[in-house]
Amino acid sequence: EPFLRGLYRMFTLVEIEDTVRLPPDEWEDEIASIKNQLNRKFCNKILDKIGLCIQLYDVLSIQRGFVYQGDGAQFLEVKFRMIVFAPRAGEILEGSIHRSTPQSIQVSLGFFDQIYIPASLMQDNTHYRKEDRTWVWDWEGALLPFHDRDTIRFRVQQVTYTSPSHSMSKAKVPGADAAAAAQPAPAPAAPKPKAPADDSDGSASDSAPAKPVAPVAKAFALPNHPMVILASVHEMGLGVARWWAESDQQQAATPLNQSTEVNSASDKE
Repeated sequence: EPFLRGLYRMFTLVEIEDTVRLPPDEWEDEIASIKNQLNRKFCNKILDKIGLCIQLYDVLSIQRGFVYQGDGAQFLEVKFRMIVFAPRAGEILEGSIHRSTPQSIQVSLGFFDQIYIPASLMQDNTHYRKEDRTWVWDWEGALLPFHDRDTIRFRVQQVTYTSPSHSMSKAKVPGADAAAAAQPAPAPAAPKPKAPADDSDGSASDSAPAKPVAPVAKAFALPNHPMVILASVHEMGLGVARWWAESDQQQAATPLNQSTEVNSASDKE
């Protein structure tokens, strides 16, 4: 399906160069010691304007370094590759709803939870229900709630690096400046979600004009975190996964128009 394009492209390999201190008691199994040190240093750390380091992939080269006077450890220049979480604007990902506030929905991928869907990038006719702190989409009279821990599909609008002083800025990443300059512009906001038309050929009616992206960052206060993702569910096929069902007759996803079941689920909360 078109709305699945870009799924699972959120990881990439990044080549990094760094100095590793290897004490004498770790010389016997040098490679294993180097890998352990690199994983401890980089895993779950942000490479500024690159992404979140997940795990060491491989070691490309080790150059013999030097020994400081009074320190018996070796200092080695190591070139290696890390698996990095680096989603791009326009990619579609799946996560689970972590929590909801009057301003946004926070989404978690398990290893990363700084993903926010502002109210301005939710479906039209979506409102916040204060009594149970839940966002609800009113789709043609069917109340479709965003429950905590629901699986949610969203499109990345932009990736923002807000606090580079807390990131791994000292490591040398060859080509990092060029890669940052080549980052695509934020994806245009998605068109208004509509139900497929009733025509026999399964064609859908024209979509509404896209929402502007620029005002979103100004209206939504970004958390003070090294890496923050702004996301959107403002198009067909996005939102809570259980809303949508594939249709063999049409080329688009259609929401489950079963207001009785959805409303009854909301009443149980």
